Amino acid sequence: MQSETQTAPIIITTKPWAGYIVSGLPILFLLFDALGKFVKPDPERWSLDTAKV
Repeated sequence: MQSETQTAPIIITTKPWAGYIVSGLPILFLLFDALGKFVKPDPERWSLDTAKV
């Protein structure tokens, strides 16, 4: 007669952290975008044109 052994399920703790990171990325993007709407940077200071006349 064969005995059936039951194994306990393996709990993976990295799945919740991956979910937190994937959920947090859009939230960080939205916060960064909202901050950029309120804080207007000086266009001359951040200009890519290096030839000043």
